[in-house]
Amino acid sequence: MSWLQDDELELAADNLRARALEQAGEASHEFIIQWMERHRLTLDQAAQALGLSRRMLAYYRSGARPVPRHVALACLGFAAQAASSADPTLAFAV
Repeated sequence: MSWLQDDELELAADNLRARALEQAGEASHEFIIQWMERHRLTLDQAAQALGLSRRMLAYYRSGARPVPRHVALACLGFAAQAASSADPTLAFAV
């Protein structure tokens, strides 16, 4: 999608939806992607840290399913725990 007939300004529909979710105070699939990258977690590691199945986390990460508030809060809790830990890659006890 182009805005104002300017080919330099493009925004894919999924990115537009992600921005709308974030403005509404919800987490988008990009939140999950960024959280995993920030903590250098594989899909398996992230799913285990959040207490989710690999498949469900893959749905959230791809945008196929909306990210529930409790999952976003668990990501924030993990980040807080990692920030206070000597080793930021350690998962907190679930």
